[in-house]
Amino acid sequence: MVVQDSGGSSLFLRVDDTAANNVFVPTVPASMAQQALTCFNAGGQLGPCSANAGAGPDGATPLTGTLGATGATGPAGAAGATGATGPTGATGINGTPGPTGPTGAQGIAGPMGPQGLPGMIGPQGIPGVAGANGPTGVTGATGPTGATGAIGATGSTGPGVEPGYLSASNISGAIINVVIGGTPVPLPFTLNSANFLANGTNTVFTATTAGSYLVSYKIRTTAALLMSARVSINGVPAAPLTDAPGVSVSSFEAQAIIALAAGDTIALELADLIAAAILQNGAGAYMTVVRVQ
Repeated sequence: MVVQDSGGSSLFLRVDDTAANNVFVPTVPASMAQQALTCFNAGGQLGPCSANAGAGPDGATPLTGTLGATGATGPAGAAGATGATGPTGATGINGTPGPTGPTGAQGIAGPMGPQGLPGMIGPQGIPGVAGANGPTGVTGATGPTGATGAIGATGSTGPGVEPGYLSASNISGAIINVVIGGTPVPLPFTLNSANFLANGTNTVFTATTAGSYLVSYKIRTTAALLMSARVSINGVPAAPLTDAPGVSVSSFEAQAIIALAAGDTIALELADLIAAAILQNGAGAYMTVVRVQ
């Protein structure tokens, strides 16, 4: 047993828990005997022990009692806080590969690739049997009219009709500046003429004898043009003697019987175009007028 002060720093009394029941009296203020070993006498009173009582072989060190039995184990303390996570261990070796899985379904066919290069041309085959003759083709277009032949000799005058005729032409490849309203074609080469008078430019001819006349003409140009040709009587186009094809052509012609009074004028014209028309050289234009009644 130990008796101490409230602070636990001053020892007032200690009784050894041994078979000898030693008692120590520690330092007590104003006490003569301080920290001296005390013993019970035969009468049971506590007092100073005899010399070397309770001492070891050196006479000073108290004897130590036998070590008592180990006390019962106290309850386990509360679990401490979890320690920090240790570093990651090294990666283990790869395991043995598993067996091959079953083959998957066939995928969707990809887009068609680009067309390959053409192969080499094979050798020429043996000629086949000749086919039957085809049907006769369509007849080709009529070729251009040949040049006008020379005018024959004038026949003898018939009874009862006064002669009247004109034959004139242009064979020099002249250029005619055509206008919409009509441009006279000069006919300077007069082969035969009776009862007709030409003006100074050989573009207008005047009949001196009345009657019915067969008038015919032809004009050829070096290029096809979209225009018309005609004969004018007294400056007015004669419908029967107008050739207006409506397409580009290089040849114009007409023929009709018309009545002429004495003093009427007749002229060959190109019209309905604003352009230069070039007459063919040698056979550009001609007009004949013959009295038939």
